Amino acid sequence: MSSWTRTRVALVVACVLLAAAVGLAAPAAADAAPSDEDPIESVTQSVPDTADPGDTVTVELTIAIDGDIERLDVVTTFEPAVADVTVIDDDGATVSEVTDANDELVASYGDVDEVTLEYEVAIAEDAAEDDTVELVADVEADEAFEREATDTITVVDETIENVTRDVPAGATAGDTVEVTTTAELDEPTTNVSITDQFETPVADLTIVDDDNATVSEATDANDELAASWGDVRNVTLVYELTLPEDDVEAGDSYAITTTVAADAETTTESHEIVISDVPGAVEYADPDTGEVDANGMLDAASDFRERDDVDANTLLDAAAGFRSDDPVF
Repeated sequence: MSSWTRTRVALVVACVLLAAAVGLAAPAAADAAPSDEDPIESVTQSVPDTADPGDTVTVELTIAIDGDIERLDVVTTFEPAVADVTVIDDDGATVSEVTDANDELVASYGDVDEVTLEYEVAIAEDAAEDDTVELVADVEADEAFEREATDTITVVDETIENVTRDVPAGATAGDTVEVTTTAELDEPTTNVSITDQFETPVADLTIVDDDNATVSEATDANDELAASWGDVRNVTLVYELTLPEDDVEAGDSYAITTTVAADAETTTESHEIVISDVPGAVEYADPDTGEVDANGMLDAASDFRERDDVDANTLLDAAAGFRSDDPVF
């Protein structure tokens, strides 16, 4: 056999061996075994702690995946069954449905990195105080990995549904400012009161609108204002207070503690009015340094566009505080 022939045979043999090696290796890559690591990174539910009978509350279930999966199944069980379940946003689920008994919500997904399932739950009208609804979210990835999240909603029977306070964050010495308190109740109530206490007596108090309170008066010392109503569902108390002008300096504050009572239920919260030469800047200043930084200035500009109670003077005060680099209180 000539040397050329031997060389040719050797090349053919080498090619055959190489092809065989590639052919053997290829299926191994295509049929790689799935990872043994759990791809479910986290499962969290955003669930309100309490709800009134008949309330509708929003729940968000967020699932984060770290790795490749082919299928994600979510089953949330309600114990006991709720009055109604409404899916708000299933985040692209291939299947998203609620059982007729309103005791289970099911959703399925394909290859995902993160999903958020948002839905509303209606609490039964006849639910009693201290009843609970347990929400158990069972998450399964590729029928191999499971994770569970459990949260509970406790039924409360709150007479006071909401209290809102409109109190200016800042004022100059001697200023007269307006304060508004609104209380919303779940039903008409025969005994409702709002009491504002001033840690430091103010110079003057004037009631602007007591919403037909049966009693509405300020103490002679100007350290407390009280108003009472009967058979009402929503009430609003508006008054003006004048801050002292003498012996006052920037940084001094006037704390107002508001107590709303309806039948046997009460709620209390406090607010402060801080004395400043640029009162509009107080709300946007760092509470520790008293300075308005870039973030505070951006917040002021945003509120000026979106809030009716933030006017041009407030924005100018915030800008002055930002430019000065000095504390505004």
